[in-house]
Amino acid sequence: TIQELFPKCNKLAYDARQQLLQMQQQQQSIGTASPSSADLFVVLDDLDRQLNIMEEDMVLREAPAQREKWKRKIRDLRVEAQKLRQQGQAVDYQYRQRQQQQQTYHSNRDELLLRRRRKPSQSNENDLDQLAAEGES
Repeated sequence: TIQELFPKCNKLAYDARQQLLQMQQQQQSIGTASPSSADLFVVLDDLDRQLNIMEEDMVLREAPAQREKWKRKIRDLRVEAQKLRQQGQAVDYQYRQRQQQQQTYHSNRDELLLRRRRKPSQSNENDLDQLAAEGES
């Protein structure tokens, strides 16, 4: 029944909030650790499925006086799930951007060090200037 399934959906929403919070804290404190976005999205997908079941089937079985109340509760929970998904995607995007920036930094650094070892010291200044100019652009 909807009275049994709705508390389970609330629990899934709570779990999603906790996972999002954990992702945000992981990203801020460590910065390089991979946030576990897959777990968050699995919970949100499960929540969406449960909400669809309630909305498409169980609400219609309720007394007409209760239908609007349940529709509103389901709609509110669905809006929260969508916001959590967007926030999770934003955290995941920020993490991927940071990873890409770090990879670019390390490849540029490695290239500079390799050039420095190969060429005489006079041309190193030109290489440094070139890489600095690339970094500013």
